Amino acid sequence: PLLPPPRLAPRPPPRLPPKPPAKPPPKPPAPPALPRPPASV
Repeated sequence: PLLPPPRLAPRPPPRLPPKPPAKPPPKPPAPPALPRPPASV
């Protein structure tokens, strides 16, 4: 007769080091600010 597999205590998952937060891709350099047109008087 087939014997049931021995009952093994469930092993806790290995402790992994905390993953660093996912960094968004680097943004391209912002274009130079355009000078504001003079306000019409």
